[in-house]
Amino acid sequence: MLQFTSRPETMRTIVDVLSVIVEEARMKFSADGLDISVVDASHVALIKMHVDAAAFETWEASDTVLAIELTKLRDLLKLAGPDDLVDVSYDPNVGQVDIKVGEVDRSIRPIDHTLMNEPKVPELDLKSKVKISATKLNKALQAARLVGELVTLSLDPKQFNLHVQGDQDSVSVTHEAGQLEDLVAEAPVKSTYSTTYLQPIVKAIDGSVQSVEVCFDDKYPLNLNFEIADGAGSVTYFLAPRIEDTV
Repeated sequence: MLQFTSRPETMRTIVDVLSVIVEEARMKFSADGLDISVVDASHVALIKMHVDAAAFETWEASDTVLAIELTKLRDLLKLAGPDDLVDVSYDPNVGQVDIKVGEVDRSIRPIDHTLMNEPKVPELDLKSKVKISATKLNKALQAARLVGELVTLSLDPKQFNLHVQGDQDSVSVTHEAGQLEDLVAEAPVKSTYSTTYLQPIVKAIDGSVQSVEVCFDDKYPLNLNFEIADGAGSVTYFLAPRIEDTV
């Protein structure tokens, strides 16, 4: 049995983050909360999410796995008013997820979750990291996408830099250590990533997330770590590097 009540903004953040790389998600509910791991079709980006039971207004769940089309959730959440709550219930004997938003009550048939493999989450020990506001990072990546598809991130003990070299134009955005919430770099590091994957995830959380921890090393996957649901939820976004020579 599964039954919980959520604020609309909590559910919207969960759906918006996942929708950056997938159209459907396999969700694991337990007494402790909600756990989701999804990978995009090209296996370039992966999201690991945990939302504690404390993030919800009410929570009652035994171990349950459901796979849901995110578009259906997103469309329903658009109907939520400022004072509405989202009531979700699932009875395995009925086999439908019932979601009530205000006066709207919709039943959704889950996808067969046994056909969806849970991705293996990599274990990375990344030594270099920077903590920056989501708004600053989003603006920097928006500028990067104006010039090219590949952005090179570099970090040293004094600054964090994003650089894109296009065919004719280039753009650089630099934040000195004093402009950042945190910076850890024992030595200079540099790696290149796709703005096509990186900018949409930051855009999705800009406005709902204050700070993002960016972790990377030379030619290693990048980790974006951030909190959702007023700190009751945590997300790690993994992005594979582009291994090629760049400025």
